[in-house]
Amino acid sequence: MSLESSDEEHSREIESLKRNIADIRRKDFETIGHGKEVYESVMSGHPIHYREEEESLIEYYSVFHHDTFRQWMDSYRNLTSRPLVFLILTDKGKTDTEIQEILGVSNMTVREGVS
Repeated sequence: MSLESSDEEHSREIESLKRNIADIRRKDFETIGHGKEVYESVMSGHPIHYREEEESLIEYYSVFHHDTFRQWMDSYRNLTSRPLVFLILTDKGKTDTEIQEILGVSNMTVREGVS
């Protein structure tokens, strides 16, 4: 393999990596943007209907409230999305009744999340 062909191959590989990075960034921005929409909707009291909304909310919160989120990850291992959303809502000062309405769960379920 000549030095020129090696340089061309490296250039193609670099361009491919740049495209991959751009794709990852675009997807991250889309996820964070959707998470912001869900966050604002939830803070206004609208319910969460889909697991995707929970995941987007969690991603958004993990970026913009990273210290709190990191503490939760250190303290509570292997939490699923629902308990994380419960923690987010509690952290943002939502009442039990508001959490019930947002998550579409019973008072008993909210009480279990508190304990």
